[in-house]
Amino acid sequence: ENSDTSKVYASGKFYVVFPEVILNSSITTDKLEGTELFPTDLKNTFNITTNFEIQNELYPGYISEVRIIENHKIYYPIIIDRIYNTLVRQYYWDANRKFTFTARDIKPGNEYRQLNFMDTNRFNSKNVSAQYDGIEYSRFFKQGAKDINGGEILIKFNDKFADYMNVNFTFRAPEKNYGDIYLVGAFNNWLISNNYKMNRDVDLYSIKLSLKRGIYDYQYVAAVGNRNGKISYDWQILEGNSWDTKNEYHIFLYYNDPDLGGYDRIIGYTLVKSK
Repeated sequence: ENSDTSKVYASGKFYVVFPEVILNSSITTDKLEGTELFPTDLKNTFNITTNFEIQNELYPGYISEVRIIENHKIYYPIIIDRIYNTLVRQYYWDANRKFTFTARDIKPGNEYRQLNFMDTNRFNSKNVSAQYDGIEYSRFFKQGAKDINGGEILIKFNDKFADYMNVNFTFRAPEKNYGDIYLVGAFNNWLISNNYKMNRDVDLYSIKLSLKRGIYDYQYVAAVGNRNGKISYDWQILEGNSWDTKNEYHIFLYYNDPDLGGYDRIIGYTLVKSK
C-alpha cells in the first residue's frame, strides 16, 4: 500500500527479458515410445522445438539453455541444457550462429478445474464448498471446460464482498488408491507442498483453505511411490491427458553473460499455444 509500505497485498516471481534474439517455436503432438501405459491416453505428449540465430555481437559459447514454463508453473520449468543432450531434451548447434532446442514428451494434461465463487447470491456464506455439488471425482476420461491457463481473478479490493471465504475441497479417489493427494492451484503458485496435502478418510480426501472471493484454476496431484520407495508426483492420472488441452508455453532463452562477474541473462522470449 502506498501509504503504508508494511502492508503487502501480493508477492510473486517475475522475469526480466532483454529481447535481443527472435525465437521461432513450434509445437507438435506425439506418443510416448517404448512404454506400456494404461489408460493409453497417458502416452499423449507434445514436442516443442525452438530455432533461432544469434547476432554477431553475441558469443555462441555463452548460449546456455532454453526454459519452458507451462501456463503458470514457474517452479517446474522444462529445461533444455546444452550440456546434457538426451533423447527427450535435445540441442543442436551448426558451429556458427544457428541453434535448435527441442523438448520431447511433455504431457498436455487437462483443462484445469475451476473454483468460481464470484456469485454472491449462490455463495453467500462464510463457509463454502469448492464446487457447488460438493464432492469431486477423477476427470481422466472427461475433457475439462475452458480455463484461464492456471491464473486467478480476484474480486476488486474495494468491493463490499471482497472478503475471505473458508473453502472446503473434497475429492473421492478412484478404486485404485494412489496414496497421498495434493491440492495445487493459482492460490499457491502451483507448488506441491505438505501444507496442501489433503486429509484422508479411507477414499475421501479433503482440505480447507481461506481464499479471497474470486476465480481460481486448480487441480489434484497424486503422489506415486515406486519399488525403491521413491515418491514421484503424477499430474495426469486424476485429471486426464488430452491433446485437446489448450496450454500456453512461455519460452525463455538464457545467455551466460560474463559481465558484472557473470550472470544469466534472458535474451529471447516467445509464447506458443497447444491449440
